[in-house]
Amino acid sequence: MTYDLILESVAKHIRLSKKEEEQFISILQEKKLRKKQFLAHANEQNKYSAFVTKGCLRSYFIDMKGFLQFETNLTQSSNW
Repeated sequence: MTYDLILESVAKHIRLSKKEEEQFISILQEKKLRKKQFLAHANEQNKYSAFVTKGCLRSYFIDMKGFLQFETNLTQSSNW
C-alpha cells in the first residue's frame, strides 16, 4: 500500500519530519470494504479513524423516530 495520499492530506495541516512520517505510517492499518459492508456497527465503540483512498464511505444513523439520517459522505477526493 502506498501512503502518499494520506501523507499529502496530513501535510495540508501539519508538517511532519521523515521520522514522524515513518512513525505515523507504522500505526496505519489498511482495511478494504466490499460494497454495502459496514465499517462499524451500532453500539460498537469506535477507536479508529478512516481515510478513504478509493470509492465512497457513507455515515448514517437511525433517529429517535426510526428515520434514517445521513451525516456525511466521504470520498477519495474529499480526503477525510
